[in-house]
Amino acid sequence: MDCSPKLPYGGNTWWYGYANGYPNAGSGIVFNYTENMLLNMLQWAKSAFPIDPDRVSVAGGSMGATGALSFGLRHPDLFAAISATVPQVNPGLEGIGWSQSQLTHIWGSVQDNLPTNDGAGVWDRQNTTAYVADNCCDLPFIKVQNSKNDETLPWFQVPQFYKNLNANRHGFMAAWGQGGHVSSSTGLPSEFVNWDIYNKHRRNQSYPAISNSSVNDDPGNGDPINGDSIGQMNAGYDWRIISDTEDKWAADIKYTVAGRSPTADVSARRLQNFSFAAGQRLAYSLTDTATGQAITSGYVTAERNRFFTVADLPFDNNYRTLTIRKVSGQSIADVIALPEGSEVDVDEVIVTATFEDVCYGCASNRIPAIAILGASDLAPGNVIRLRGVKKTHCGVAAVDISAGSISVHGNCALRPFGLTRPFFGVGKPLELGLLTKVWGVVRDILPGGFELDAGLRVTVFGDCAADAEIGSYVSVSGICSELPSGSDYGIRMSDPTGVIYYQGSPNP
Repeated sequence: MDCSPKLPYGGNTWWYGYANGYPNAGSGIVFNYTENMLLNMLQWAKSAFPIDPDRVSVAGGSMGATGALSFGLRHPDLFAAISATVPQVNPGLEGIGWSQSQLTHIWGSVQDNLPTNDGAGVWDRQNTTAYVADNCCDLPFIKVQNSKNDETLPWFQVPQFYKNLNANRHGFMAAWGQGGHVSSSTGLPSEFVNWDIYNKHRRNQSYPAISNSSVNDDPGNGDPINGDSIGQMNAGYDWRIISDTEDKWAADIKYTVAGRSPTADVSARRLQNFSFAAGQRLAYSLTDTATGQAITSGYVTAERNRFFTVADLPFDNNYRTLTIRKVSGQSIADVIALPEGSEVDVDEVIVTATFEDVCYGCASNRIPAIAILGASDLAPGNVIRLRGVKKTHCGVAAVDISAGSISVHGNCALRPFGLTRPFFGVGKPLELGLLTKVWGVVRDILPGGFELDAGLRVTVFGDCAADAEIGSYVSVSGICSELPSGSDYGIRMSDPTGVIYYQGSPNP
C-alpha cells in the first residue's frame, strides 16, 4: 500500500491536509484529508493484524517528523509515544524558507490563515511550538532530535519548542548536534540515542515526566552559534512504574550516565488510577530503592486535577523510589485531641521502638509521641502512614490498627531527645512515649534493669544491658514509659545497644 502526502498538482500536505479549493488555495477551508487517511489506515491495521493498541507509536523524519508530531499530539488517545527526527515545528515563522512557500499553495498564505475544519486557522493549528505551550493535557512521550546546521528545516525555530515542552512539563527528551538534516544522529549523546522509545512506553501506563534536569545543555536562542553546539534536554533517566492506585503513585527512577548525580523536577503523566483534585495536598518521599533509606520527603499541592510536580529531586546511578500519596492532613497532635474510638489516618509517623505488646512512633520533628497497637513487622526508623482507631495505652495516645492498616514509605535515622535533667519522680512526664536519651551513673541493679542517677533516679527496664555494674557511667536511649507496676515512670528499652558505656566505667 502506498501511503504518501503528495498531491496531484505538486507539493505535499505535510501529513495534514489541504484547502478544499485546491489547487486554488486562496480561499475556503483547509480539511485534514491526509490525517483522516492515516486514521482510517490505523483502524484497518488494528483490525487486520494482531496489534496491541497500547503499544502503537508514531515516528517520522523531516516532513514525516513534522507529521508525527502534528498527528500524534492531536490524537494522544491513540499513541504511546512519538519519535520525531528533524521536524518542523512552526511553519508560519518568517524566514522559514522553502517549506512555507510550498505550503502556501495548499493552505493559503500565512496572513490569510484559512480556517481548518475544526475551526482554528491552519497556520495556528500547525504551530506545534504553541500547541505544547497552550495544551496541558497528557501527551504521548516525545523523543525529538534536530541539527543546528540543518539547511533544510532551519534550527532557529527549534529551541522555543524544546523550552515550551520543558516549561509545561510534558514528557520528552530532546537532543541536537551538528549532523545536518540527513545525518542528524551523528554525535548525539548516547543517553538520548539509546533510549528505546518503542518498547519502553505504553499508552495504558503512566510515566514520570522529567523537567529542569540540572545536567541539561543549552539549546540557545535559535542562532546556531548560540548555546551548546551538541546537547540534550531531560535525557538519561530510566524508570519503572511500581504503583498507580487510587491513593498512591510510585516509580523507581535513576540517572544512567555513569558518575553523575543530577537533580530534576518530576511530574507524573498519563496517570491510570491515582486521582486527585487541583489544590489537593499530596505527600512525597524519595528513598533508596535497595535499602529503603529516606533521602528527602515533603508535601506538594496539585497544580490542577491529576497533575503535580515535585521539584529539585536528587538522583544518581542507583534506583530511587519516588512515592506520591494522598494525605488526610491529620497529625499526631490531632489524634491526641480526638475522643477514643475515633477513626485515625495520620500521614507520616516515624517508628521509634517496637515491643511485643506495643510499638511507638513520633512526628517528623520528634514530638508528640503515639503508641501503635496490633502492629507487626515494623522496625525502628520505618516511616509509615498510620490508619486505625484511637485508643490509649499506658497514658499515651494510641492507634489500634487491628481494623486499620499501615503502609511503610521508607526509613530514616532516629534522633532521641536528650534529657539533661529528667522529670521522673515528679508526676507524669511530659516526654511520655517519646524516644529519649539520658546520661548518668548506675546506682543499683534491679530485676530486668537498673537504676540510674541522672540528677534524679531513673529506672531503666526491658531488654537492656544485663552486664551493667554499679558505678558505670552510661547513656541510655529508650521510650519514656510507665513502669510495669504502673506506679511510676522510667526508660523502657527494646534494644540492648541502647546502653552505651563511657571511658572510665567498669564496663567500657
